[in-house]
Amino acid sequence: MSQFVASLQAEHVLRAARIIDPDETPADMVERVTQTLADQEAEFSGRRSAAQFAEAFEGALDRGEIIMSTPVMMNAGRHPDRPLTACTVPIADLDPARSRRLREEIITLHEQGMGTGFNLDTAEDPVAMLRFLNSVAVESASHGKEERPVGNMAIVNVRHPGSMSSSRPKSAPRATAPHHVPCHPHRCG
Repeated sequence: MSQFVASLQAEHVLRAARIIDPDETPADMVERVTQTLADQEAEFSGRRSAAQFAEAFEGALDRGEIIMSTPVMMNAGRHPDRPLTACTVPIADLDPARSRRLREEIITLHEQGMGTGFNLDTAEDPVAMLRFLNSVAVESASHGKEERPVGNMAIVNVRHPGSMSSSRPKSAPRATAPHHVPCHPHRCG
């Protein structure tokens, strides 16, 4: 049995974000997540290994040694049709001429509660692609089907011919969705 006790503020966040059910306690959530993951462990490693995993995992959660991502806490044991990961990198052609399939895939992933990430090094025009990804994120959010805020993340090599103008999308009037375009400090410049 989980001994997890959340602060009043933490429990409020868990309820407001619908991470736990109205009749569920934070400790119930820890048990639900642990049991769901242990059941999967049993399929691959057997019941004994799964029991050991469950005991160690639940203890680590109770002690605050690990914190699971929102989709795991929200979906494990409650929504078997939803992912247990916060972000994914869709396998996609970044050619704007073939963007319909990518648009549909992004919207589906966002509605499932998953953010999306892209490597813009293969894009001919990374700024145009970033604007496209932004428009899809804004469109997806406007549908009202996302249970939690999600978005796109992208990386682009600073030596990419189109990366020098990559700071401009944030100042463009149409750029209304957040994007994170990181640059590794040892690889920039």
